[in-house]
Amino acid sequence: MTACSADWRRLYEIFIPVQQSRYCIFMATLMHWEAVMACAYITDFKSQLDFKSQLEKESAMTNVMKQIQASPETAMWQQLENVTAVMLGVEGKDTFMSPMAPMVDAEAKTIWFFTSKDNKHYGSIDGGCQAQICLANEKDNFWACINGWIAPENDRKVMERFWSAKIEAWYEHGIKDDNILLLAFHPEAAELSCSTTSMLRFNWEIAKANLTHREHPHVSTQTRISLVS
Repeated sequence: MTACSADWRRLYEIFIPVQQSRYCIFMATLMHWEAVMACAYITDFKSQLDFKSQLEKESAMTNVMKQIQASPETAMWQQLENVTAVMLGVEGKDTFMSPMAPMVDAEAKTIWFFTSKDNKHYGSIDGGCQAQICLANEKDNFWACINGWIAPENDRKVMERFWSAKIEAWYEHGIKDDNILLLAFHPEAAELSCSTTSMLRFNWEIAKANLTHREHPHVSTQTRISLVS
């Protein structure tokens, strides 16, 4: 082998590893930036989804507020149908309220409750008495306090209409169980409240009120209605 060939071979042996190293560094950098861009894209996409979700939630909430202003009774019945439980208190029976599942009949303006004759809160209701329902729906930022009259009613058609596997699980002998106590709540008056869930709107109203000092922030609505015909 000539001296020239040996020199070229040494240069080749030095050059190739350097190029391979540079190539590895280049590919690692490229992959890093691809990962960074992918993360940025995902973050941006998630932000857009969150913003869209917030807009949809705000729109729904605004509709609830508008509905309370336009037809508060309709809003109340719809909200009662959207919740799985309310707090029920009965005057003269207990100083505490308990969660109960409402069976709503908006057309008859009656809220039905399944309980048992040995229930410590409601089992002693006989001829009827004043009662109160508290409703809270955090999804729509909706709250209601409903006053009315509650009494036991042995209505077989109502039992069959609202009977379900969830109710049957509480009674050993099913719908024929002698321990079933069906209560009918007849609303007489209610106070309804709804507020915005948008921090943007809330902060804007707070800032506007502090700057102008003319009016309070418009972040909620509240109304009291009579439900007696």
